[in-house]
Amino acid sequence: MVAAYNIEAFTDTSESFAAISLLFILYGYCVIPFTYIMSDLYDNVGSAQVAAFFLNFLLGSIGPLVIFILRIIESTRSVAESIAWIFRLIPAYAFGEGILNIAARTVFSTFSESKELLTAFEIDVAGGDLLFLFLFGTIYFIAIFIIEKLSHIHFASFKKTIKY
Repeated sequence: MVAAYNIEAFTDTSESFAAISLLFILYGYCVIPFTYIMSDLYDNVGSAQVAAFFLNFLLGSIGPLVIFILRIIESTRSVAESIAWIFRLIPAYAFGEGILNIAARTVFSTFSESKELLTAFEIDVAGGDLLFLFLFGTIYFIAIFIIEKLSHIHFASFKKTIKY
């Protein structure tokens, strides 16, 4: 869709297009196990779905905008950059921030000392988000295997008995 609509911020270089493509792929890789783990926190399927929707909406669309605005203001820039690394644990945030940062590279180049346009794979543009999506996608998949393995181990003291 990015190529079909020819969005200049995402297709101006092959590097930008590659970063956007990797963001889409790694977002799918990371969000699937994250959502599975998150759904295990709830007893009710409906509650899990609503919670996942709101978490992904708030941190995936509104979160990157708030952090972006805080990064523009000089007095809050360091706090915003610290919070952004924590929020990257949520795949929707990392995806949204990566897309926003690629589109706003010219804004970030005005804040840098070199005044050069940052590449899409820089750690402060989309590189950190790509790294977190890959790393935590793998960690979330490993966590699923551990959770599922432990859920099938029966301990004698934890067995529930059904009385007839």
